[in-house]
Amino acid sequence: MGKSLLAARRYTEGLGRVAQALDLGEKTGERCFMSPLHRLCAELTLHARSAADETVETSFRYALAIARQQHAKGWELGAATSLARLWG
Repeated sequence: MGKSLLAARRYTEGLGRVAQALDLGEKTGERCFMSPLHRLCAELTLHARSAADETVETSFRYALAIARQQHAKGWELGAATSLARLWG
């Protein structure tokens, strides 16, 4: 859902949906999708604000750290690529 809202340029709605998903993950302890959710949150925030800030970089870094902890190489690559694109 969040990626669809990103593609549709409905950033605020997407951020709301991602926040709900992150909150649910924290409440239930289900952390399986936390890395891609944090990455998506960073992407949505970046587009919503039309500029990078510390929040965006922090979300990308958190997504990267979670992916590394879970040994999820695909998600790690995605987070690292997004972070590198932000720095570029």
